[in-house]
Amino acid sequence: MKVCTTCDVEYPDSERFCPRDGTPLRPRDASGDLVGSIIADRYHVLGKLGEGGMGQVYLAEHVRLKRKSAVKVMRSSLASDADALSRFNREAANACQIQHANVAAIYDFGESADGVVYLAMEYVDGESLARLLVQRGALPPRRAADIVHQIADGLEVAHRLGIVHRDLKPDNVLIGTTHDGRDGVKIVDFGISKAPRVEGQTVTRTGQVVGTPDYMSPEQLTGEAVDHRSDIYSLGIVAFHVLTGALPFPSDRTQTSMLRRLTDRPRRLADVRPGVPWPAKMQRVVDSALELEVGRRYASASAFSAAFSEAAAEMRDAALDGTQVLVPTAQPAGSDTSVDLSASPLPGVTSEELAAIKARLAKSVGPIATVLVKRAAAAAPTRDALIASLAEEIDDARDRDRFRKDLG
Repeated sequence: MKVCTTCDVEYPDSERFCPRDGTPLRPRDASGDLVGSIIADRYHVLGKLGEGGMGQVYLAEHVRLKRKSAVKVMRSSLASDADALSRFNREAANACQIQHANVAAIYDFGESADGVVYLAMEYVDGESLARLLVQRGALPPRRAADIVHQIADGLEVAHRLGIVHRDLKPDNVLIGTTHDGRDGVKIVDFGISKAPRVEGQTVTRTGQVVGTPDYMSPEQLTGEAVDHRSDIYSLGIVAFHVLTGALPFPSDRTQTSMLRRLTDRPRRLADVRPGVPWPAKMQRVVDSALELEVGRRYASASAFSAAFSEAAAEMRDAALDGTQVLVPTAQPAGSDTSVDLSASPLPGVTSEELAAIKARLAKSVGPIATVLVKRAAAAAPTRDALIASLAEEIDDARDRDRFRKDLG
């Protein structure tokens, strides 16, 4: 049963508003669970998606727009905590500035008449990257590169606005499915993010450590000032994790893991998966992202993503006893991965047509299409040979056939 908080009359669960005074109805014995109730007169709570230290996240539908949202509700016990309220409001204020396909959009935030502090954001019908890694372990390099590329794209836009996420980790990366069946990445939880150019905005007290220890940069661990390169370090750990299924600084104790990040070099990829012939380039890319010295890391998320995608393009997926493993892609003699698409090396194929081929391939394999086309164009003697070579890079047989048909 539901009850009207104004007139205290009970109604069936099928009712949303009090017929007498229009007040949103709430469950009589909800014990803090808001399923079935209406938040701020407009979000009908359909179910619970998860729970964390700050509160609960619900699946809700806007009563008029019929748009589904993920609504984060702060615990009532924290509603009077100034620091908690500041973090909650900061997540909304900072994330609202970031308009990008790979950052979950914020629709609304505030406090309802009955004291519920809420934040309504884009609902992603999928799962977290953390859950995907638990289920699948290490991901194939092509898929890993696509996911890392999308995370980097979202971070790049935030960084240009002066916003540093500060808690990038697989739990804060949601993986949905796009209309063409590919992974669609959304970054969430800018609750401890900081916009350095916003006057008066503070995130922590001096020397206070905030974030998730396994993915934090060394400068975060020591409580020093951070900039966008701290996020690049965290992204480097995420990239290491998706490639190997493990962390570069493992330990049963959080304190030991944190200390190793300040004193030791990260494990090499081959240390974690010795049966994989890792390209030297991939190891260099990961090492550069995980440099202890901030100035030696990649200057931007996009620079790291581009290097990571190029390294992943030197590898391809294979199946062995039902387990996905990594093997190097055979490179034709004389191939040159530095070929510029603006100057096609193929007779009778213009740079515009080469760019169109790359765009079509990207629909199937993601951002590494640029590298694959560069390499194949440097070696293929004819356009038909180029198309045939690129088609073999597509795993799905039906998509491979569509690729050949579209470009035949």
